[in-house]
Parts: sequence; C-alpha cells; structure tokens
Amino acid sequence: MKGEPVIIVEDLSVDIQNVRGTVPVLHHIDLRIHGGEVHALVGPSGSGKSTLSALISGAVAKDQYTIRSGHIWWIQDGRKTDLIDLEWAERQTLTRGLIEVIFQEPATTLDPVVALGCQLVESGSGSLSADLVKDELVRLGLDPEFVWGRYPWQLSGGQQQRCLLARTMALRPTLILADEPTSALDKHREGQFLDDLVNVVRNDRDCGLLLISHNVQAVGRLADSISILHEGRLIAHGAATAVLENPPDALSRSLWPSDEPGTGFGKNLQANTILLKIKDMSAGYRPGVSVIRTASVHIHQGEMVGIAGPSGSGKSSFFRAILDLLPWRTGEMNSDTGQLPGIQMVYQDPGRTMNPTLSIAETMEEWGRPHSASRNDVIDLLNEVGLSADMLDRMPHMFSGGQKQRLAIARALLCRPEVLLADEPFSSLDDHLQNQILQLLRSLATERGIGIFVVAHDVRKLERFCDRLILFDQGEVFWEGSPDEIAQSADPRVIELRLGSGQHPH
Repeated sequence: MKGEPVIIVEDLSVDIQNVRGTVPVLHHIDLRIHGGEVHALVGPSGSGKSTLSALISGAVAKDQYTIRSGHIWWIQDGRKTDLIDLEWAERQTLTRGLIEVIFQEPATTLDPVVALGCQLVESGSGSLSADLVKDELVRLGLDPEFVWGRYPWQLSGGQQQRCLLARTMALRPTLILADEPTSALDKHREGQFLDDLVNVVRNDRDCGLLLISHNVQAVGRLADSISILHEGRLIAHGAATAVLENPPDALSRSLWPSDEPGTGFGKNLQANTILLKIKDMSAGYRPGVSVIRTASVHIHQGEMVGIAGPSGSGKSSFFRAILDLLPWRTGEMNSDTGQLPGIQMVYQDPGRTMNPTLSIAETMEEWGRPHSASRNDVIDLLNEVGLSADMLDRMPHMFSGGQKQRLAIARALLCRPEVLLADEPFSSLDDHLQNQILQLLRSLATERGIGIFVVAHDVRKLERFCDRLILFDQGEVFWEGSPDEIAQSADPRVIELRLGSGQHPH
C-alpha cells in the first residue's frame, strides 16, 4: 500500500550548458513517487534518466543547467518545497540523509583501503549507530561479523551493493534513487539485489524508490509503476502491468532484451595463426590462494572468443593475469609467431579511463604518439567505430555511454594491438546498444584479423556474436566450445548459465 507522495516532478523542462552551448535534455516531465512505492524509470542510453536523477538529488551544479519550465516538489511533513529554487547549501540542509543515491558501481563509492565497518557507519549526515547498520546487514542476509573487518575488494559486487544498501536504510531516507544498481552483476545476483532493495522499501511506507534501468524486463516485474523516457520525453507512464502488457510503440518494445536464438559465427579458424596461447595458468595475490586455479586458453587470428561465468568466477582476474597485473603461480604464455602479441584492454566503464580535463583529440594524441599516429589516422579510426571527426574537440562528459565505449575501442586500436581484451564492455548499455558494440567488435575481428576476448555475464549474447565460448567457474575453465555446442550441452553448470541469461537450454 502506497503512502503519501514524497517527490513530485511537475512539467520539468531542462537545458544543460556545455561547450557546445545550450542543449535541451528534458521536456515536460511529470512524475510522482509515493512512500512505499517502487517507480521504475526506464529508457535507452542517453535518454535523460541519469540527468533527471541528478537534478532530484542535487548532484548537478545550478550553473550547469537552465530550467525552462516546471518544478521538483519535495514533500516533508505535509509541506511542499521547490528544490529548483534552493541553493546547494539550503538543499543539503533540507534533504541530507533523506534523499540517498545507490550508484551503478559500488567500487567507486567504497574506499578500497578502509575496512567496511568504518565506512558503513560514516555518512554525509554524520555517524551512524553500528548496531543499526548491523541490523540492516542481517535484514539483507549478510553476517555483520563477516563484513565488519573486511575490505571492499574482499567482497563480491553483490555483497558490496548490499552493504551500501544497509548503510542507506540505516539513515531512514524518504527517497532512494537507484541508478543502474545491478549493471555490474550477473543475472542471478541482479535478481537477488533487486529483490532485497524492493523488499526493504515496501516494508517502509515512508520511503519511495526511483529505480533507474535500461532493462524494462529486469525491473518491470518488481515495480508498481513505470515511466519510459526517450530523448528527454516520457513516451509511456502508468501502472507497471499496463505498460508491460501494452508497450506504446516499437521504440518501447526495443527496451525488452532480444529473444533471438544464439546463432553464433563459429567459423573454422583452426588454420589461422594462434596469436595467444596460455597453458596451465594459475594466479593469485596471496601465497597459497589462487584466484585462477587452472586455465588453458588460446585465440586465433580473426577470432572472437566469449568468456562467461557467474560473478566472482575469475573472468576479470584472467584478464589481469594476461596483463601481468595478477602474479602467476604456474603456466606459460606464447604465440605461433614466436613473439607475444600487442595486447590492449577495453574496460567496463570507459568514462573512468578517460582524463576528464582532456578533449578527445588530446587523449588520442597522447595514446597515438608512441605509434606515430596522425590526426588523419585518428579520424579514420573514429569513422571505423561509427563516430565522426567533429567529436574530436569535445570533452568526455559530453558523450553517451555507447559513444564513450566506441571511443575507448578507437583509443585501443591506436596502439595497433593484435589481441583485444574487452571486459564487460557493454553492461551499462541498453540492449540495442549492446548489440551494436558486439557487432562492432565482431567486424574488427573479421576485417582487421584481431583476436578479441569478450567477457560478459550474458551467455545468450556471446552465442550470437562469438566464434567460440569459454566458461569459468570458481577460478577455472570448465567448458569450451562453439555456439552450437553450448546449445546442446548437458552440463548442469552450462544449462544454469544459459537459463540465467534468459535462454532455455534446448
């Protein structure tokens, strides 16, 4: 049962100021969230979801936007206050501890060198009671004694997010803004965290939840109401069941993950040169503890190999070991060419790998200098990844998530690699853009002859675009084969991974 409204967005139209001038980003937005209500805000990448969230939370400086019309009404004790009219200090005094944000990447919120117990009792509104935080941890299925003395890097992504949720709920907020909180988790852990998040809100009629996502299927089953945003405009709004049963047009339906079967490429590349061959790898940071227990893997010229597995299975650690960022215990790495190939990495969050004070031209110049890359070379690469030369003078924050990922791929190609490691390169993008990035990588493998490893949680997508798949679990490779072979596998772990991706095994 819903409580009283806690936030009302009324006829909100907003322009953002940047070096290109004034850019309209939101148009006549109407939205209200009640206590005890789960409201899903869904839309493709670049639709304005995070901008709206930032305006509600006060994360955008007033000199960076212009209000063309509308209000953001904050309701407290029956009184309405327009947050748009307030200066930052006034806003913080009014809403500190009452509006809380759960971000996409818990690792960016937590300090890696401070024990979690110390961090969880700290907040912007002062110290919290340790007993209160521990009660919330228990409520979320975590053992406080297990969590308290550990560091963030010793917990999985799902455990980190639940720790932050425990701190958030200990503050007793009136509104929670959850901005893509599960994009770094596999399907199983995504479902667990969303269930936890929704349950704690539903049990508190004084707290409302704005759940932001590009995946309407993931959040729609839990939401009371749904708003679909496209190019800054609401194109659908209403009760969750009504919106899910009657998507208004093809655009809204495109937000549902594709159910196309895994066709894969599965080319016979055995005659091609093996660019990278890894035999009997084991690796780890501490003596006697191996993050990678055993892995023997290879990749041919022009081949795209998908790597999948549950969170914490060793996929990203495998990449770190290849790059010598994780100490090897045993094993060897070589190539048919007699010389190890040039290797470049494309990371999950490209924005964190770009200097925010440098234009794209300056970034590309810095990366291309050791390889004598000219401006024309950079322009050719931008065109190859689907971008244009007029983007060179822009700053990183002016690009959407999909554009940033294309820039990261172009930047990696400047170094002329023979092998590309792509670690969850599309997890924060909507389904349509995910397919575009995978198709781009597929084309680069085929046309340039690069060997590309792609890590993802979604086995279904890897089946559609990769020549071969490698599955990790508990630090070891337990299965390898073509897209056709994975569809026929009777291995229960393979079946579980495919079911977790929304794809039935047979």
